[in-house]
Amino acid sequence: CTLGKAALILFAFDLYDNDNSGKIDIDEIKLMLKEVYGKDVSNSQQAQMVMGKIQKFSESKADEEIGKEEFSDFVRRNPALLYPAFQLQMTLQRKTM
Repeated sequence: CTLGKAALILFAFDLYDNDNSGKIDIDEIKLMLKEVYGKDVSNSQQAQMVMGKIQKFSESKADEEIGKEEFSDFVRRNPALLYPAFQLQMTLQRKTM
């Protein structure tokens, strides 16, 4: 809970980089979104907006894989991808610090 937003973004990336290649594919980002939002993913306007941006982003990529820096930039421009995680982090920090 003491991680800053930048460290939380990299932590999320590392969780989904299963082969430690330094890249994750678009399907893994979609899975991340579904797991972060849980059962509310299909009912959440934020989640659906981000899903559309992920789809648009993937269409602009030739190889459909992104590295840490590109992922960090995407999340900074689209914080709703990890919004529930950011919210949980802030709640934990308020209650423990």
